[in-house]
Amino acid sequence: AAAIETIGVAIGSHNRDGGHPDYREIIVMQLELLRSRGELEKARADAGFKPLHRIATSFCWHSNYGFQADIVKPECYVDLAELFLAWGFDEINYRDTLDYPQTDHSPLTAAVARGHHPGIATYVRWLVARGADLREAETGELNPRSVARERGLHEIAQILDDARTGE
Repeated sequence: AAAIETIGVAIGSHNRDGGHPDYREIIVMQLELLRSRGELEKARADAGFKPLHRIATSFCWHSNYGFQADIVKPECYVDLAELFLAWGFDEINYRDTLDYPQTDHSPLTAAVARGHHPGIATYVRWLVARGADLREAETGELNPRSVARERGLHEIAQILDDARTGE
């Protein structure tokens, strides 16, 4: 449990408290620790530990936490997501019923909900390219295209429209 908590903190901290490479190294060390203890499969099955969803909800703004932090490059979020995929955390279409039981957010809907962040479009593109469910049949905040349009997120709406039409 401590390794999973450390990974969760590193995901949230990589964008505000230090360099991305340092936090990536911490994450890899903890994944290796889980593997050495034979706990990697348990971590993959843990409904409370879904790193691709956590990445989507961890985009940070300059003014968060009462100080001026550099916003990590969006490619760093994608790098962490690719790292987790390589380690078998393939929950692209996970539906969060633990933290958001009333909304059932997926990594894509969680990312679109943070759509005003200056780098979120990169993560949205990555999720869509990896087969994220566009959730077109959903309504309200579960339909990423509707949310993007309602919030005036033109770039994200275009990404989702292009994915829908196969462009």
